[in-house]
Amino acid sequence: QKKVLAMYYYENLRLADIAAAFGLTESRICQIHTQAVKQLRAYLQSVMA
Repeated sequence: QKKVLAMYYYENLRLADIAAAFGLTESRICQIHTQAVKQLRAYLQSVMA
């Protein structure tokens, strides 16, 4: 998840490019990205509360 987020936000790669790098489908990378963002959001909400 960390690598997917880093590639998406820091390296500005598209989901399709990340999928190709990992040998996964674009939809699987989208799922991983969504899950990671949800976890990060939940963590930040718990820290800020």
